[in-house]
Amino acid sequence: MARMRYSNPVIEREVVIHTEYAQRTYTRAQWFRRVTRALHAIDVILRIIGEDKEIDAVESTIEEMMSEWVREAEAERARLQELRKSNAVTNDTSYTRPLMAKVAIMSPQISRLVEIILIYDAMVKDVDALWMNEVLTNKQRREFIHSWMQRTLRLGNKMVEIEQRAHRAAKSANKDAEVKESLGDQEAIPDGDDVMADVDTAKAANA
Repeated sequence: MARMRYSNPVIEREVVIHTEYAQRTYTRAQWFRRVTRALHAIDVILRIIGEDKEIDAVESTIEEMMSEWVREAEAERARLQELRKSNAVTNDTSYTRPLMAKVAIMSPQISRLVEIILIYDAMVKDVDALWMNEVLTNKQRREFIHSWMQRTLRLGNKMVEIEQRAHRAAKSANKDAEVKESLGDQEAIPDGDDVMADVDTAKAANA
């Protein structure tokens, strides 16, 4: 008997990622694909095995993790902007190989994840501008970029861990078959990795 497929809501969004380190974060070991699929799976599994209070608790945990990252990143970006202002760094850097990705937004949490990547990209752009204008040293630039990359990767990895726990809970409740049916063929879920392209290459292809 053929497995039932479900029609899920999706918004496709095109994003441009300018900096090398934001691009690395997005593509590293298919990190973005793994995290978006984890967030989608969490949403599906909770509605099969969870009570309303449990669902709210998990969703609140995810929201707080993401919100904490955003709050701290925005505070850091404000500091960088002030540093630029006090040193009269008004020129923005451009990038030789920005990347364009088409991302499937299947939940508010996935939309938030996209924003996190773009905030990190903007932070790195500020750091690069300060470095190019000799406000930051090579060491300061390197330490800042790698520290925030690791924080971003860890945030996504925590989402994957929550998904794994949800799958184990579904199995313990003998709901794993229902979960698989509800998730359908996750390979069919668009994730953006395979349509990612160099912006200049994409422009040339569409010319």
